Amino acid sequence: MLSDRPFSISGICERDIDLLLLEEFRSNPDFATWFTSEALRIEPGICSGALRSVTDTSGESDLEVEFRDPSGRTTRVLIENKIAESFQPRQALRYAERAASYRDRNECQDTITVLVAPAAYIGSDIDHGFQAHVTYESIRDWFRRQKQSQPRAAHKADILDSAIEKSHSGYNPIEDAGVTGFWKEYWELASREAPELEMREPPGKPSGSGFVNFRPPDLPVSIRLRHKLVHGNVDLEFKGFANRLAELRARFGDQLQEGMILTSASQSGVVRIKVPAISPSRSLPEQIDAVREGLRAAQRLLAWYRKTGK
Repeated sequence: MLSDRPFSISGICERDIDLLLLEEFRSNPDFATWFTSEALRIEPGICSGALRSVTDTSGESDLEVEFRDPSGRTTRVLIENKIAESFQPRQALRYAERAASYRDRNECQDTITVLVAPAAYIGSDIDHGFQAHVTYESIRDWFRRQKQSQPRAAHKADILDSAIEKSHSGYNPIEDAGVTGFWKEYWELASREAPELEMREPPGKPSGSGFVNFRPPDLPVSIRLRHKLVHGNVDLEFKGFANRLAELRARFGDQLQEGMILTSASQSGVVRIKVPAISPSRSLPEQIDAVREGLRAAQRLLAWYRKTGK
């Protein structure tokens, strides 16, 4: 008899998680508020639209969700959902292109590209080219904290647990020879022209690799210096300050130099310099000027922090 066996959920696939999230965005304002304010660290908003499998000439978004904040400003969140599958060629870049097209057509005021995946997939050093990430574990834990909706919330937490367990079979990113070649040339250039940035020699890279991390030894572990290639940003990130920009503004606001802006990115507050976007799937020589501009911006931010941040 079925009653003699515990509940079991098997064969979970990405489509199941897509539909779980879509249901929550459309029917659960508490979840939408948590996802925007706590997971993405952006202005809490009301979900004003949510679609699954949105396709255009640049590719497909697993989910697109639009949030409207109290002032009426809209942010469209483009979500790529992964359990264990590898990235498609230029996938993060195509998400960025799609987001830019929405802003250019004035369909929304802001956009953010998000990777939703198990923590084991994302890893400890985010290098997938998306602007933010949300782990399955954090979503599962949110459901577990819900008291009024049990056992419904418990069931959804179990679904996510099954997906997390499936991911433990291992995300094995497929190395992309072209992207790996770009990274190798980038590292060689950085080592020659900006050695103070202390970029480490990169291993083989999958197609989605779009965030370059610099490792100057005098930067605290809570601060990261990154060149976000496909987004055209060089960021000095202060972890945990996404909702504490007033503190950063009080500390650094009157010391920002020309071209530097203070904003947020995922869970961090950042001092940012905009630079030309770069595609890791193209050769470095044909983008050499843009790469050098990014390195100069990173040098500027490092020198600025060494002068003002200590």
